[in-house]
Amino acid sequence: MKLLILYDISHQAVLMRSLCKHVNEAGISADLIDVSSLDFYSPSGRKAPRLLRLYQTLSENTPLRHFHRDRILLWVLGRMAEHYDALDFQGLYSPLFYALVKRLKRNTTKVMKAQFWGSDLNLSQDHDLWWKREMLSNMRVIQVATPEMKERVAEKFPEYSDITVVCPFGNQHLDDLRQLMANPSLQDRSFTKMNLQGKIVVCCGYNGKRFQQHLEMIQALKALPEDVQRRLAVVFPMTYELNDDYLNDVMRELDEVKFDYDIIIDRMTERQVLTLRMLTDLVVNIQVMDALAASLQEHIFCGGVLLAGDWLPYSLFTANGIYYIKTSMEDLSDKLRFAIEHLNELKDKCATNGKKLYELTSWKTVIPSWTVVYGLLEKKNHHRS
Repeated sequence: MKLLILYDISHQAVLMRSLCKHVNEAGISADLIDVSSLDFYSPSGRKAPRLLRLYQTLSENTPLRHFHRDRILLWVLGRMAEHYDALDFQGLYSPLFYALVKRLKRNTTKVMKAQFWGSDLNLSQDHDLWWKREMLSNMRVIQVATPEMKERVAEKFPEYSDITVVCPFGNQHLDDLRQLMANPSLQDRSFTKMNLQGKIVVCCGYNGKRFQQHLEMIQALKALPEDVQRRLAVVFPMTYELNDDYLNDVMRELDEVKFDYDIIIDRMTERQVLTLRMLTDLVVNIQVMDALAASLQEHIFCGGVLLAGDWLPYSLFTANGIYYIKTSMEDLSDKLRFAIEHLNELKDKCATNGKKLYELTSWKTVIPSWTVVYGLLEKKNHHRS
């Protein structure tokens, strides 16, 4: 089976390339395309299709209206898809995927699968539920990362619950972190100008979305006694999904705080991201919804203490003895103070988290499940033919 994996979230390129690489190593011929940046990746060394290269040249050198650009891109992607047996749509964020599926179904019985990532399911609104429902009607398999997400699919799209399977992503960064932890001199701390020496490093959230609830985190930190605040160096990673209005709100809320802080807006290198994971003592996550973000896994792997909203669906942690602290919004400041004042004890409790997490979410562990899921497509393909 020849497989084409499509995604449109460019900042997840490392994860998607890792997926494509491991799928190929498992014996499935797969290529990858980012439909936003038009980056094409083939672990086998296959060059980007000529039509795609021509389109890239055209879009870079010819002023095209957005409408015409999308129509040409759809045609190019449709022609590309003809050379594959199956398509895997990663993340249902862009109606472009729906338009491509509609185009393909007019001319082919291509086998297709889709994967929800998290907010594309949890935060879907009425205005985009319709095209996602229509798109799912053409899928043979729907994939999600956690049992809670499967339940969410059953709530929003009950007609497709019987074709929904649970299969998590692997996390390539866990192996990268192992190497960096063995060679701490390779850390890159240039992402912040703060002096972290002697400070407790607190990481608040992992992107710039308002749903991360940074304002509520800042309010809880500000409610701490001043002597506790002065012990902290607080990092706000907001390198993507950030708008100016929300940034201004965050800046206003940070007026007159007693702790050191840094809002990270510029895109970080992979080495800088890994260094932040290693340096963080306490990571706070109280976003509205989550699908077990990779960034949290990485903090936990490095021995950081996770303080998370008690409404977040982290049954994977609980079921496998991975220690973390739950909090309600009302108790957030008290739980923060407890974590700060008992940090060493809590880190001792977290000492075995990394080993447990690696056994659950490394690519070595999860790739057999991916081959089973893709095997379902292959069986459908053989049956169809």
